[in-house]
Amino acid sequence: MLGLYSRDLGLFPLERAVHKLTGLPAQRFGLEGRGVLAAGKVADITVFDAARIEDRATFETPQAPCVGVRHVLVAGRPTLAEGTPTAQRPGRFVTSTLVSATPQG
Repeated sequence: MLGLYSRDLGLFPLERAVHKLTGLPAQRFGLEGRGVLAAGKVADITVFDAARIEDRATFETPQAPCVGVRHVLVAGRPTLAEGTPTAQRPGRFVTSTLVSATPQG
């Protein structure tokens, strides 16, 4: 979305693309404390080069890493530093704060 739809095709600005990938899904799925950069929130951060970001995954190679991502922090801890994976795995299961619409019982 960042490289193709925002940068290359110009369908929407980069800020909107980032929101569609972060804040919007966090809000929709009721993930409190996620999807925005603010004091007191969980620090899930990706630092990327907007001019180089590109998805390289295909059906044949679905785990091919993207290009242009420099750093990834999950809960404030680096999982990718200078483009190289770290040994840290701070991720955890995240539950929704939304009330289930399915009737019980």
